[in-house]
Amino acid sequence: MRVKGRKFLLLPFASAIWQKNPYGDLSIGHPFIKYINHYMGAQKMHSTGARSGGVILIYTKLGAEFNLNLKHEIWAPKATLEIDYRFFCLRGNVEDYLEQGKSNLYLIPEFGLTLSGFISLTGGYNYAILPTGDNILPTYRVSLSVMIPFTISGRNKKQK
Repeated sequence: MRVKGRKFLLLPFASAIWQKNPYGDLSIGHPFIKYINHYMGAQKMHSTGARSGGVILIYTKLGAEFNLNLKHEIWAPKATLEIDYRFFCLRGNVEDYLEQGKSNLYLIPEFGLTLSGFISLTGGYNYAILPTGDNILPTYRVSLSVMIPFTISGRNKKQK
């Protein structure tokens, strides 16, 4: 009797962000794992077993970012794609900052260091795509993200 793998795995993430003011972030993500095999100088993507080339972790995340200033409330729903390889992290965010009924859409690329996605320290650039007034964010940001070691998953099914 064999047991199939999980159908769907969700991982919670929490972040502390500095971009002129302190912000917090809560998100939930789904990982995809890719293996790189070195074959005659070329790299091929595999999804079956670990090889000498290493592991690429890809996370898709949905969440919300919020400032920690209670007098001037700003929050942003966000979608994130993160790629981790060895000790390096590349992340792209699309965020819609909502402030006093105004919407400001930002594209935020980030690059930094990671420990297998469990802890990531990145720096990035806030690029306003659709500002509806003053840019509420500076051009820079620094993020410290932590994966919370708790999983939400589908049922395992037994197979004969």
